[in-house]
Amino acid sequence: MEFEDVIVSTIKDLGLTPEDDFVLRVVQFSELLAIRHCVFLMGPTGTGRTECYRVLAKAITKGCNNPVNDYLKMTNKKKVVIRDINPKSISTYELYGQVNQATREWKDGLLSYYMRELANMPGDDPKWLLLDGDLDANWIESMNSVMDDNRLLTLPSNERIRVLPHMKLIFEIRDLKFATPATATRAGILYISEGQQWHNMAMSWINRVVKPYAERAKWKDPQLPCTWLREMFDKYIPPTLLEMKKSYSHITPLAQMNFISTLVNIMEGVLKPENLSNKADQAMFEMYFVFAMIWAFGGGLVEKDGIPYRRNFDKWFKQTWTTVKIPGKGTVYDYFVNPKTQKFQPWAELVTDIDYDGSRPMSTVFVPTAETSSLRFFLDMMVDLRKPIMFVGGAGVGKTQLVKGKLGSLNEEQISLSISFNYFTDVVSFQKVLESPLEKKAGINYGPPGTKQLIYFVDDLNMPKLDLYETAMPISLIRQHLGWGHWFDRAKLTPKNINNTQYVACMNPTAGSFIINPRLQRLFMTLAVDFPGQDSLMKIYGTFLQVRVDRAWVAGQGAGRGYYWGEGTDGGRERVGKGKGRGKGKGGGR
Repeated sequence: MEFEDVIVSTIKDLGLTPEDDFVLRVVQFSELLAIRHCVFLMGPTGTGRTECYRVLAKAITKGCNNPVNDYLKMTNKKKVVIRDINPKSISTYELYGQVNQATREWKDGLLSYYMRELANMPGDDPKWLLLDGDLDANWIESMNSVMDDNRLLTLPSNERIRVLPHMKLIFEIRDLKFATPATATRAGILYISEGQQWHNMAMSWINRVVKPYAERAKWKDPQLPCTWLREMFDKYIPPTLLEMKKSYSHITPLAQMNFISTLVNIMEGVLKPENLSNKADQAMFEMYFVFAMIWAFGGGLVEKDGIPYRRNFDKWFKQTWTTVKIPGKGTVYDYFVNPKTQKFQPWAELVTDIDYDGSRPMSTVFVPTAETSSLRFFLDMMVDLRKPIMFVGGAGVGKTQLVKGKLGSLNEEQISLSISFNYFTDVVSFQKVLESPLEKKAGINYGPPGTKQLIYFVDDLNMPKLDLYETAMPISLIRQHLGWGHWFDRAKLTPKNINNTQYVACMNPTAGSFIINPRLQRLFMTLAVDFPGQDSLMKIYGTFLQVRVDRAWVAGQGAGRGYYWGEGTDGGRERVGKGKGRGKGKGGGR
């Protein structure tokens, strides 16, 4: 087999979509490794940099009959060993190691430990050390002697570790903003652009998720729903992506892949046999697809800089996409698809009244409203799917209360841990808090007790202090966990695989560092939370006021006087008189 054929075969084995541009990038990556021992993988977040080296590693192990460059000839049909480090989730001392000034004792760092381990491994199988994190002058400048022709890491303990011919250093980085010319010229650079990567991701998702759904729902032709959804992606997504880039600014910057990953996550949540049976037609699938699109592309919009983006999106959506009829009253955000009636139904009909007896502080009570019904619906969905979700909004809009309302109603198989970030939150104490509810399983695996699922609720995600190079280390630790599924034991320098956990986050875009690393933002479904409308405020304060009114009535009855309450001129309740009977006031009711 030719090398390109092996790459295409490997891409299919990994459940991805083979596309000419991506195959070209993998070939170019192998060519760079033939002439450089250090390579920078760059490009917008979500464009497939991680999959690029994973595909190449598996393609090398598979082997081909006619290697096309020197590196492939040297490594053909050999197993690739990969070690990953996020240099920004640990301090520079923990990366390179340090000498204890009091005892003169040497303590290894992660980079020195792994480079020594790879150098001492027997055999000449290809070994890659992957540095997956933001670039900064603190750690990258110390790598200059490793990246040039010396290929030598010199440690403060005077130990020298050589990068052997079969060892490669791969840097998966965001940008070269803080790289000096000395650094940038020492490495090969492969830039992977967005192009049609969103389309590849959507097609891979259809093969991975929609086919199993069709088999569960017992479709006669399991390919039929897949074909419908492919047509919908091709019809709806390109014009909508163009409109997003051209006319809209979200509450926090969102990448192109963020919209698509949110869309497929919502579709995964609704693709159930009870919602879409094997007798459902294409119109029903399209109704759910349009519903998912509204919240994937428009869920992060609010009024910003005086421009009502949410209202503009509502108008544009209704005018552009007319195949699915959305009720004209209200906005596109006011409706969800009812699987029983197979029609759009207002969120307001899902609102339930709560019984508040006054025994608990008002700040601990969550009152459902029409606005929070939609947010709670998606929060429940993402928790069930074990996908990360983030609520973004100003101070006092009820983000934290919404999440705490959910965490207070978890079942016995779910537990939660709430963490509030502040300016001084450091990565070491944050990691200790994350590890506090975990227990050791087998080997390096850790997880919550038994078979439980642990939900980390991180409030004020953008509050930790940024370093000089615009990175918050606690954010890097979360990204490492979500991306790789592990973090490191800081004493033993071994990875800890963290299982059965997920993240729910809240963030105020007008405080702290305003935004977070786009590589982490992409992993979260992001929903904007705005201030409640007048009807919702009436419901919230009316729930609490009702208890006070009832108590005042009882107290008044005991003292021989009663006050009558009716609807005020502004829709609120006001005292309108007193007497001996009930219901005789201006409003006819208390």
